Amino acid sequence: MRRPRGTRPLAVEGHLQVLDQQRLADLEQLTQQQARQETLASDVVRSCESIGSVLESPKPEERQQALRLILDYLLVGQEQLIIKRTIPRTGDRR
Repeated sequence: MRRPRGTRPLAVEGHLQVLDQQRLADLEQLTQQQARQETLASDVVRSCESIGSVLESPKPEERQQALRLILDYLLVGQEQLIIKRTIPRTGDRR
């Protein structure tokens, strides 16, 4: 017995629904990642602008404050200096 044209077995329909749900979940995840990247990019720009304005003619206290904003830690060895830096995010206060 042949099926009428344009009809699919229920198993195929179910499989297509699962694939559609997976695509929607993937798109949602990509949208969230893009939003996080845009927020991070905005934070980087804001930090650069803030630090740039301070560094034009900084007072010693302002230099120290700027360094505290971006330096996480310094590790001094005999032949190397390791500097771990961070990019302050919106709302970060150190």
